[in-house]
Amino acid sequence: MKKIILILFLSFFLFACDSPDDKLSDYEILLKVADTISLPEEISSNIELNNSYKFNQHTVTAIWESDNEEVISSNGIIFPSFEEEYATLTLTLKLNQS
Repeated sequence: MKKIILILFLSFFLFACDSPDDKLSDYEILLKVADTISLPEEISSNIELNNSYKFNQHTVTAIWESDNEEVISSNGIIFPSFEEEYATLTLTLKLNQS
Protein backbone atom coordinates (compact mmCIF):
# COMPACT_ATOMS: atom_id res chain seq x y z
CA MET A 1 0.00 0.00 0.00
CA LYS A 2 1.36 3.38 -0.87
CA LYS A 3 1.81 6.36 1.35
CA ILE A 4 0.45 9.63 0.12
CA ILE A 5 2.20 12.81 1.13
CA LEU A 6 -0.20 15.72 1.45
CA ILE A 7 0.54 19.41 1.41
CA LEU A 8 -2.28 21.66 2.56
CA PHE A 9 -2.69 25.10 1.07
CA LEU A 10 -5.29 27.47 2.46
CA SER A 11 -6.86 30.33 0.64
CA PHE A 12 -9.51 32.68 1.92
CA PHE A 13 -12.28 34.47 0.10
CA LEU A 14 -14.40 37.11 1.75
CA PHE A 15 -17.76 37.95 0.28
CA ALA A 16 -18.74 40.56 2.85
CA CYS A 17 -16.70 42.89 4.97
CA ASP A 18 -19.12 43.39 7.83
CA SER A 19 -19.54 41.26 10.90
CA PRO A 20 -22.05 43.34 12.85
CA ASP A 21 -22.73 40.63 15.44
CA ASP A 22 -19.08 39.93 16.20
CA LYS A 23 -16.04 41.87 17.15
CA LEU A 24 -13.96 39.72 14.81
CA SER A 25 -13.53 40.60 11.16
CA ASP A 26 -14.43 38.05 8.49
CA TYR A 27 -10.73 37.47 7.91
CA GLU A 28 -10.15 36.78 11.61
CA ILE A 29 -13.05 34.29 11.61
CA LEU A 30 -11.53 32.49 8.62
CA LEU A 31 -8.16 32.35 10.36
CA LYS A 32 -9.74 30.87 13.50
CA VAL A 33 -11.49 28.21 11.40
CA ALA A 34 -8.28 27.45 9.49
CA ASP A 35 -6.44 26.97 12.78
CA THR A 36 -8.83 24.13 13.65
CA ILE A 37 -8.16 22.18 10.44
CA SER A 38 -5.34 19.68 10.29
CA LEU A 39 -4.47 16.76 8.06
CA PRO A 40 -1.81 14.11 8.47
CA GLU A 41 1.25 14.48 6.25
CA GLU A 42 1.00 10.86 5.15
CA ILE A 43 -2.12 8.80 4.63
CA SER A 44 -2.86 5.25 3.52
CA SER A 45 -6.67 5.28 3.64
CA ASN A 46 -9.50 7.64 2.72
CA ILE A 47 -9.83 10.80 4.78
CA GLU A 48 -12.87 12.91 5.59
CA LEU A 49 -12.76 16.38 4.06
CA ASN A 50 -15.52 18.57 5.47
CA ASN A 51 -17.38 20.89 3.11
CA SER A 52 -18.30 23.34 5.86
CA TYR A 53 -17.20 24.43 9.32
CA LYS A 54 -19.03 26.30 12.08
CA PHE A 55 -17.67 29.22 14.05
CA ASN A 56 -20.15 30.71 16.52
CA GLN A 57 -23.19 31.54 14.38
CA HIS A 58 -21.16 31.57 11.13
CA THR A 59 -20.96 28.80 8.57
CA VAL A 60 -17.72 28.71 6.59
CA THR A 61 -17.83 26.88 3.27
CA ALA A 62 -14.85 24.64 2.47
CA ILE A 63 -13.84 23.69 -1.06
CA TRP A 64 -11.11 21.08 -1.40
CA GLU A 65 -9.08 20.58 -4.60
CA SER A 66 -6.52 17.90 -5.35
CA ASP A 67 -3.68 18.56 -7.77
CA ASN A 68 -3.49 14.83 -8.54
CA GLU A 69 -6.91 13.16 -8.75
CA GLU A 70 -5.20 9.86 -9.62
CA VAL A 71 -3.74 9.79 -6.10
CA ILE A 72 -6.47 11.40 -3.98
CA SER A 73 -9.78 12.92 -5.01
CA SER A 74 -11.09 16.27 -3.85
CA ASN A 75 -13.46 14.23 -1.67
CA GLY A 76 -10.63 12.49 0.22
CA ILE A 77 -10.78 9.14 -1.58
CA ILE A 78 -7.37 7.63 -2.25
CA PHE A 79 -6.54 5.36 -5.15
CA PRO A 80 -4.15 2.61 -4.01
CA SER A 81 -0.90 1.86 -5.77
CA PHE A 82 2.31 0.16 -4.74
CA GLU A 83 4.44 3.26 -5.15
CA GLU A 84 4.77 6.28 -2.91
CA GLU A 85 2.73 9.10 -4.43
CA TYR A 86 2.51 12.84 -3.77
CA ALA A 87 -0.49 15.12 -3.95
CA THR A 88 -1.38 18.60 -2.80
CA LEU A 89 -4.80 19.38 -1.37
CA THR A 90 -5.81 23.02 -1.58
CA LEU A 91 -8.51 24.28 0.76
CA THR A 92 -10.50 27.41 -0.04
CA LEU A 93 -12.61 28.81 2.80
CA LYS A 94 -15.52 31.15 2.05
CA LEU A 95 -17.50 33.21 4.52
CA ASN A 96 -20.69 35.23 4.00
CA GLN A 97 -21.18 34.27 0.40
CA SER A 98 -24.42 35.23 -1.29
